[in-house]
Amino acid sequence: MAGHAEGYYCWAMSHRGLVRADNEDTFGVSAHSDTNEQWEGVIPAHEGWAIIADGMGGHAAGQIASRLAVECLRGVADILGDEEGIENALAAIHGTMFSAMRENDALSGMGTTVAGVILSADDALCFNVGDSRIYHMGSHLSLISEDHVIDGHVLTRCIGGTSELDLPEPFLLRIMWKKGQRLLICTDGLTDMLDDTEIAAIMDQERRSPSEALINAALNAGGKDNVTVVVLERLG
Repeated sequence: MAGHAEGYYCWAMSHRGLVRADNEDTFGVSAHSDTNEQWEGVIPAHEGWAIIADGMGGHAAGQIASRLAVECLRGVADILGDEEGIENALAAIHGTMFSAMRENDALSGMGTTVAGVILSADDALCFNVGDSRIYHMGSHLSLISEDHVIDGHVLTRCIGGTSELDLPEPFLLRIMWKKGQRLLICTDGLTDMLDDTEIAAIMDQERRSPSEALINAALNAGGKDNVTVVVLERLG
């Protein structure tokens, strides 16, 4: 990370896990135009964002749902500067997903969770729908997103799903964070395998590749689901 005086350093990685045949998770970052299994680099201090999506609805539909969410968000990134912009963007993604379902019956009922952060020079605007999470790591690890579930894993909110009229209402939180502090965005493939104490220890100790270290720990714990992790560290 030497030589980068401002902005955010990002480590992003996705893995299908050890049980699932396919990876229905997707991540996207503003500084990287492709979606693949791993990326590392600097996101500028202004107009930056990162998002993860955990798709559902069967293997093909889940993959399509999560990738569609990330691609659609990239397409409306110019409106993401405030809470209203995020709500409008997620509503647009929701509508796009139902348009895809109408064109292909095999995609009926597909949906996805989303969790992401919009970065500026002074703060981060965090949002989520579903059970993908966002944590802040300062002196300790704090969960700063909201799980939309009942009975452990039954989603009460998602993008897409079965009702086009039921627009997804995101949880929104704007936070200030200081140089050296980190944000973690992750799917439940991480939090189902590791508890917060284990996550905090890795986030605190691993400096070179925290996303890879977290995913390896999840795999060592059983890797029962797809797992996607984005770690952001404020540089200045």
